[in-house]
Amino acid sequence: MAKLVLNSKSVSRAVPASGQVELWDSLTPGFGLRIAAGGARTFFVMRRLRGGKLIRRSIGQAHIGEGPTCLDHPEEAEEGSSVALVVLHPRTAHDARADTSSAMAAADDALKRRSGGRLRQARNTLIFVAAETSALLDARKAAKLMLAWKSIRDDKALDLKASQKEDAEKEAESSQAVLNTTVRRAWSQIILPAPPKVEGEPYSLDRVAVRNTGAKSVAQTVWEKVSGDGSVQEKLGQITLSERISAAWPADAAHIPVSLVRDWFVQYVRFERLRDEVVLAEAIGEMLRDLQPAYAFAEGVDAEGRYQGLVLGKTINVRFDDEALLVNREAAQAQIAKDAAATGLPAPQEAPGAASPGSAGGDQPAAPEGAPGTRNPRRFHGVVELNPDRPIPNLQQITESVIAELQRTRGVKVTLRLDIEATAPDGFPPDDVSIIRGNTRTLKFDPGATDFSDD
Repeated sequence: MAKLVLNSKSVSRAVPASGQVELWDSLTPGFGLRIAAGGARTFFVMRRLRGGKLIRRSIGQAHIGEGPTCLDHPEEAEEGSSVALVVLHPRTAHDARADTSSAMAAADDALKRRSGGRLRQARNTLIFVAAETSALLDARKAAKLMLAWKSIRDDKALDLKASQKEDAEKEAESSQAVLNTTVRRAWSQIILPAPPKVEGEPYSLDRVAVRNTGAKSVAQTVWEKVSGDGSVQEKLGQITLSERISAAWPADAAHIPVSLVRDWFVQYVRFERLRDEVVLAEAIGEMLRDLQPAYAFAEGVDAEGRYQGLVLGKTINVRFDDEALLVNREAAQAQIAKDAAATGLPAPQEAPGAASPGSAGGDQPAAPEGAPGTRNPRRFHGVVELNPDRPIPNLQQITESVIAELQRTRGVKVTLRLDIEATAPDGFPPDDVSIIRGNTRTLKFDPGATDFSDD
């Protein structure tokens, strides 16, 4: 198992002797890079759960070019269905106090077009990270100091004594470690495409600052941030998926390619940003095996318009190719009934209350009769504590199991408020205060009810 410090130089120089190779970061346990035989490079993390089970997750491709840490031209970032991290060049840094910067402009250009002037399609997969201007100055100073000590160590004309050589070697190693830390701290500005704020625009840009102590690589720090705050989702609920498909389903279409659903999530920022197509395939599979599925799955359709391999309400292995289809339930039921009539067998009975895409949900069950003089409750209020380390899975379960159920009632108005309270016995460091205040402004927190205090 090869171990080394994963940086732009080691990643770009590594070439597999034959087949696929995996490199492990010597500084961050469980973090590695897989290099395919064709040269594609994918970062991954591996962790062992409490019960002993070993899990492994691909983070996505990191596009690193000839520059010391990043692509010279971010528009060269490849198209794909998995989330990809684009590390922006030091010349396109971002000032945390500003709303616009060369980093924002570079990300915008890369989202609009690819190299050669081609339009970019997979906008919802790219995540950018840029250096913060003041932190970049610290990194440049550290780099100059490191080069100076290495120059002294390697300059034979100085005729250093043994003790002096030893001191120079120690200083060179120490300055290299300081440089590694300052570089990791500097690349702290995450830029993501988001739903447009101006009508007619395809997207807007959101920026979120992340704090890296220097112990973790830039890629791992960014991944932990975007997966932890829900910017990238590793699981998609079937209710959310069904709503997205229903809203985008073409009018009067009996079926659509499954690959079209994948393209929606990859291309359009109004859809959830998913880690990869495996997440989507799992969500589609869960949706299709529901007791009241709104869609069926078909292996394809023949020249006469008959669905091949039609499956309704059963477990299937979802694939994204040119033939696999999602079929409107009504069209699927029509073929199932026709096949049953041809064989003389009764058609399978549909589960009560099943709804087709865009419908109101079928017949509603009668409300239970209460005691004389009583009426149904008119208000719901609930409070729940979330895991601050991984709040998104809790929020997703709450959305699927509580909010979605509340919204089934006609005329209901649901209001959500997130109340955050944090106390630190020794106080919050000024750097953290600045970053958190900037993030709350970006995320549109209520300024009258959001700030730090001494009590």
